Amino acid sequence: MKPPTVLITGGTSGIGKATATHFAHAGYPVVITARDAARGRATAAQISARTSNPQVRYLVGELGTIKGCQALVALILEEVPDLQLLINNAGVFMTKRVLNADGLETNFMVNYLAPFILSTGLVELLARNAPSRILTVNTGLHLQGHFDLARTPCGLDFSGRASYCNTKLANALFTVEQAGRVRHRGITVNAMSPGLYNTRVLKVTGWLRVAVRVGGAGLGLVQPLARSGKAPFYLATAPELAAVTGAYFDQQKLAAFAPQAADAQLRKELWDRTLGWI
Repeated sequence: MKPPTVLITGGTSGIGKATATHFAHAGYPVVITARDAARGRATAAQISARTSNPQVRYLVGELGTIKGCQALVALILEEVPDLQLLINNAGVFMTKRVLNADGLETNFMVNYLAPFILSTGLVELLARNAPSRILTVNTGLHLQGHFDLARTPCGLDFSGRASYCNTKLANALFTVEQAGRVRHRGITVNAMSPGLYNTRVLKVTGWLRVAVRVGGAGLGLVQPLARSGKAPFYLATAPELAAVTGAYFDQQKLAAFAPQAADAQLRKELWDRTLGWI
């Protein structure tokens, strides 16, 4: 039986590339998204050559704006009709408040709204190809988030690390909410923390970069990047997780979402407000 097709956002570097390589090694048809065509083409070719898997390709997509995400959804619907596994991996860690063309803060757009647009926009396709899975890369830092519906989207409460945590909390709320909405359509929706790796998402400088690299490594927390694809692969393919949905995993271990994720009213309010934005 042919393995299901997997699409991984942000697949040209870091955890996304490692995850794509892990899937390719296992013989899966792999699609990665890239902002730049040349880089996407080169990465797909490199992964294909390293794994002897000719079924690795790329799509160009921009996750930094609502229009860009919607265009990527349309492209996926056209180019990847057999999609069954969606891994929302792309993410950013902004140190300055930057607004996009929609007037939305970049952390909020890429870390929350982009996965929302892709996951909801591809639901019908995933349902047709069920059983399907949606897995979103989150972080344990979402436990420190304090999402403000009026201020966080536009970065009015922006504060570096705190804003990253806040947008990851929004992501957690969305994961639980969508899981309930598609539970009976043959789609599972889960989130996971991949662990600590030295990736580009940590757009930090000075003492914070040193603390992450030296402090983390000293405590045995920073792991080799090549290992980072192991947990996403397991969570997206393990037969024993076929019926698990609305869950959060710390790497491969079941863990607990932030308490706010259990607030059905807050989840619905965020969902409804998000539909209004897009």
